[in-house]
Amino acid sequence: MTDPKIIQLELQTPHILSSQDHRETQNLFEYEYDNVEAKGNYAQKYQSKNRKITSNRPDFQLPDNSIQTSKYTLLNFFPKQLFEQFSKLANVYFVLMGALQMVPEVSISSGIPTIYLPLGFIILVSGAKDFYEDYKRRKSDIEENNQQVTAFDGTTFVKMPSFNLRVGHIVKVHQDEIIPADMLLLRSNESKGICYVETKSLDGETNLKQKNVHADLIQTFKSDDCFGQLDKRIVLKYQAPTPYLYKFMGETTSSNHQVSSINFNNFLLRGCNLRNVKYIFGLVAYTGHDTKIMMNSFKARTKKSKLEVLMQKFILMIFIIQFIMCIIASLVYSIYYYNNRMTLTYLYIDVNTSEYTIPYNFFVRFGNWMLIFNNFVPISLLVTLEMVKFIQGKIMSLDEKLNQPRVQTSNLNEELGQIEHIFSDKTGTLTCNIMEFKQIIIGNQNYGDVLKVSEDYITDDELQNFPQVSNVDFRDKTLIEAIQDKNHIMHDKVIECLMMITICHTVISEQRDGKLVYNATSPDELALLNFARFVGFEFIGTDENNIKRVNFQDQTIEYQLLEIFEFTSQRKRQSILVQVIKTGDIYLFSKGADSILLDQVRLSNEELNKNEYHKLVQRLEEYGKIGLRTLVLSKRKLEKGEYQEWRKRYQQATQLLENREEKMQILQDELEKNYEILGATAIEDKLQQDVADTIAAIKAAGIKVWVLTGDKIETAINIGYSCSLLTDQLTQHIVDEKEEALIKERLDDILNKIGSQNLNQRQALIISGDALLHALKPDIQKKVSEIGKCCEVVLCCRVSPKQKQDVVTLIRNQNQSCSTLAIGDGANDVNMITAAHVGVGIRGVEGQQAARAADYSVQEFRELRRLLFYHGRECYRRNSVLVCYTFYKNILVVLPQFWYGILSMYSAQSLYDTFIYQLFNILYGALPIMIYGIFDEEYDADQLTDNKIQNYYQQGPKELLFNIQIVLFWIFCGFWQTAIVCFFPTYSISETFVEDNGFTHHLWAQGTMIFGLVVVTCNLKILIFSNTYTPALLGSIAFSMISYLISWIILDNLPSAEAYVVFESLFQTPYFHLGNILVNCCYFQY
Repeated sequence: MTDPKIIQLELQTPHILSSQDHRETQNLFEYEYDNVEAKGNYAQKYQSKNRKITSNRPDFQLPDNSIQTSKYTLLNFFPKQLFEQFSKLANVYFVLMGALQMVPEVSISSGIPTIYLPLGFIILVSGAKDFYEDYKRRKSDIEENNQQVTAFDGTTFVKMPSFNLRVGHIVKVHQDEIIPADMLLLRSNESKGICYVETKSLDGETNLKQKNVHADLIQTFKSDDCFGQLDKRIVLKYQAPTPYLYKFMGETTSSNHQVSSINFNNFLLRGCNLRNVKYIFGLVAYTGHDTKIMMNSFKARTKKSKLEVLMQKFILMIFIIQFIMCIIASLVYSIYYYNNRMTLTYLYIDVNTSEYTIPYNFFVRFGNWMLIFNNFVPISLLVTLEMVKFIQGKIMSLDEKLNQPRVQTSNLNEELGQIEHIFSDKTGTLTCNIMEFKQIIIGNQNYGDVLKVSEDYITDDELQNFPQVSNVDFRDKTLIEAIQDKNHIMHDKVIECLMMITICHTVISEQRDGKLVYNATSPDELALLNFARFVGFEFIGTDENNIKRVNFQDQTIEYQLLEIFEFTSQRKRQSILVQVIKTGDIYLFSKGADSILLDQVRLSNEELNKNEYHKLVQRLEEYGKIGLRTLVLSKRKLEKGEYQEWRKRYQQATQLLENREEKMQILQDELEKNYEILGATAIEDKLQQDVADTIAAIKAAGIKVWVLTGDKIETAINIGYSCSLLTDQLTQHIVDEKEEALIKERLDDILNKIGSQNLNQRQALIISGDALLHALKPDIQKKVSEIGKCCEVVLCCRVSPKQKQDVVTLIRNQNQSCSTLAIGDGANDVNMITAAHVGVGIRGVEGQQAARAADYSVQEFRELRRLLFYHGRECYRRNSVLVCYTFYKNILVVLPQFWYGILSMYSAQSLYDTFIYQLFNILYGALPIMIYGIFDEEYDADQLTDNKIQNYYQQGPKELLFNIQIVLFWIFCGFWQTAIVCFFPTYSISETFVEDNGFTHHLWAQGTMIFGLVVVTCNLKILIFSNTYTPALLGSIAFSMISYLISWIILDNLPSAEAYVVFESLFQTPYFHLGNILVNCCYFQY
């Protein structure tokens, strides 16, 4: 508990002190803020300690309210960029090669580090891309940080930039403004302290949520101008910043030492919009990066595609080849030179110098050859691939047939074309998450299962006489009769059950254009409440005194709301404690999953022995088989003394700062027992459009589909059939045991059955969440994985968000070569989405958290088909060819010098002009392959999306286009083609290069012709393997060749150039043109 003496001192300390006031009060002011740790990183300093603040007294030790989502600042952009660029081994390699070029004994470029020109260009392009992407984030940060907010400065409310806000400030927020920081609600212009917020920016939900000023704070802050009064200050003790969106625990202490427990209902989060009230006042508790929205902002995850991982291995392989060739060439030269040193007198080398030693010659020539071969490792590959993927992502996001998906991780484009496992949520992903109320069980009667031909069926004309509501498809007159006839045998039970449905919820009602509108946190609650309204039970709303009112048969029934136990994925139930105002009776009403509320622990013995209980269990199984979502409705009547004794302990638990939720849950469980069953509801969640066709196509492509759902096994199986996930051709294996030994035995039995069956027999596994608790243990999970490999479909039922993540991680760890994709639409799917190789979020009813956490986001499940079969497949094909071609063209430009070494005894004589050589990967061979990677199409997009003529997609999962064999084939092609391009000019043509004056062309003429053949070959090669000849492709090839010609014309007129006037004389020689034709004919006949 807070020390009353210290509190009194805090409250008597003015916010702004004059010198005289300070002298009078300095002895009284003993309390100093201690919310920050002295040492540690940001989280350790600012997010590790529970906090204690005084209202209207800012804590300047804590961070201000500024945010930064951008990666860079003006000061750190260059150092961070340099660090990131040179954390890539390829870039470090080229820096070392540049340093080697500056060593006089080794350099082949007169000591000039020419490789730094293309390296600098590549780093510049990559940095410009990062700067462009980050600039948009920075611009958004500046705009948000400079938003004007209204804060109390000690005497009055003034405007200030948002970034100046501090913990302890009191803020005024007007209607439709955004909450600028996480804060405790102190006052609302509504007399009872109610306000409404829209949380769309946090969780995507557009329904309004009610927030309340704590009853004690209503008495403290009674007017809008009281915040400067010393006796109106409060002390707030609360938990350290946490990322949990819907959790807040604290306590306030007022000047009269009254302690009040504060929870999330009294707390407002940054990013919410204030609705339906003119203004509110709040005490800032968390600022900047300590706010919940910032702690939940998903940082970019480092994910690499299989192609990138393999590419790094192949780059290493090529470097090893380069290293071996350099050693071979250096050894040959060193040995030859040593053995023939006496005959090389024309070189005028002193026999006694170190040049005659084999070690010296070896290391010098090794350095020479490393520099000649520095382009063996493709300097432009990483940036070319990165730029191509970026543009591919932009094109993908403009695809109107995909409703313009959001691409947040373009690095994984080709991974979409290699997916082997898809893990999917059900509700909102396969289904619409738009619920329709279908049937209800009350007592031993089932209502709603009525045929159109029956007399009890409500016709379309009769339907006009009922309230017009959405989310209800109910046509059974027998229920209406039971409601209206007071003598009906089911009347009392029906009234009690429907009244329970009408009040057991957290729906907010409001008047909009003269109509009563419900704002529900889930589509299930909206369907239930609209059904109650449809049959005559109209929920009016909950007032500021927490009184719930229901209109029924022209009467208003009032209930005093005492407590609400919220629904969570762990509890799987929602409970409400109310007192009937007319009679004073206290009831606990609960609704939730049948696996929880029908548990024998929670039902009274009398209820368990009723025949109605067994009929209900049977009926719920039938509901599940036809794919309906079920909720069990129950109640418990409490004695006043029992409730008061419990409430006293519960109030104590709510005031705890440590383990508050655990203690509260124990006390909630204490009440949630000895239930009486009121009935059960059945709601239909319809399948999304084309889900069945999409899943059938995915399975036909050889992709295994795992559905992870919170539904019971029967419901999941039925949905599986309706969406073509399950078929009669699949042998189903169900694991629903709860004990570890039985689960092991069942899994062994399944493995034996699969082993004994025909290999062509198709399998499906259905496993419950209870079974998964044990099945995911280290000693059992391998069996699950082995069964999963044999099954084309797996259904995991009654699973928690953590179990979804564990299942994906299991498959990733057990089969590290396979690519996984997870798709979901809700916050409970985020763990699964981030665990998979590729995460796809659906922008749906449940919010935007999944979409924000995902690498790609779409609007419907069916869009996954085009995303994979067209965009993924084509990105994999193009990017595979791009990488292989880049290896090939670099071999093409480098290796002729190795073959020429046979003639020069590997003396490391370069054939090419140094600057022309370094421009190869920038101007002469870069653009056409980029155009290919962006625009080339092998087949029509719709044909690939259908994937029916043949399985076009299988090339990705089977790695048919990018593997060691394919890469070695491209390397082999490069080797033999470079032999042709080297020896044809040398032996067939170069000896006849005679000028008019009788002199033969020198060495640079051969090099010029060879380099020109390389440029022509590598550009025309793209024409051979391209499938579409777009103007962009043809133009880029023309640009590359023309750039080469222009470069040589410029150098040909520079006396300082190595190949001065060579090009002009070559063009005058007929054999030069004839040789070019001959060599290209040799190439392209293959």
